[in-house]
Amino acid sequence: MTVCPVDTDRLSHPGAADYFTRNPHRMAAVRAMLDLLSIPFPVWAQRDISGRAAANRNMLAAFRSDNPETLHQATVRKHGEHTTRLAKPSDPLACAPIDTSFLDT
Repeated sequence: MTVCPVDTDRLSHPGAADYFTRNPHRMAAVRAMLDLLSIPFPVWAQRDISGRAAANRNMLAAFRSDNPETLHQATVRKHGEHTTRLAKPSDPLACAPIDTSFLDT
């Protein structure tokens, strides 16, 4: 296998950028070729997040800026303590011993 140097400066030429960006199939092909050859993408070939992922990311960022605390932090703050009690000690039924006589048979 022969190693040949590649002049990546030609990829930055406006004519090459125009040629590849006008057609999505050419863009996909040049991205695949650059990726397979481990050549860094020029600026015009880099992907920008788009579609549903971008909308979700932007929506989540806006929500986090308006609501900085997490759901867990809000729940702990509203309830006042992290652990919850099953019954109050003042409740006589809660403190009654459990009948385990049926286990002795």
